[in-house]
Amino acid sequence: MQENPNIYQSLGAYLGKAGKVMGKRLSENFASAGYDINLEHWIILVHLWAQDGLNQKALCDFAGQHKTAITRAINSLEKLGFVVRIPDKMDKRNKLIYLTHQGKEVREGLVAQMQKTIAEATKGIAEEDIETCKQVLGKVFLNLADEEHIQFSPYNSYNRNESNSIS
Repeated sequence: MQENPNIYQSLGAYLGKAGKVMGKRLSENFASAGYDINLEHWIILVHLWAQDGLNQKALCDFAGQHKTAITRAINSLEKLGFVVRIPDKMDKRNKLIYLTHQGKEVREGLVAQMQKTIAEATKGIAEEDIETCKQVLGKVFLNLADEEHIQFSPYNSYNRNESNSIS
């Protein structure tokens, strides 16, 4: 290990920079296509498209975000007409978040913008390099995430102790 590591050249620095510029570009692509959606909105919508009727805690767990950020994003999505809060029949204190018809209709256009963003981000990168990158990032995630986040991650079927292969 280096005595004076260059933090600007660290894996964390690259991850942070790449994540920020990709999120910024995604928001720009949404806006240029006429969608008033940001990255936080996108994350919530993706999870609701997969499983409608989640509560706020589940959305926090899936998104890996704090309750206040998720509350703010849900409030905004509700104002946009994409989601509604409905009291849980079993526990009226618990509100379930459901997509509206408009929230379901917007999926195709938003997914197209995400695909455009991914194409822009991966231009000139060989497919095998992208797969290697995903494997490495999956391992980084599993090395650092707590069990609760692993449960709700795309890597939840992988064991931390497995050999070096994440397929």
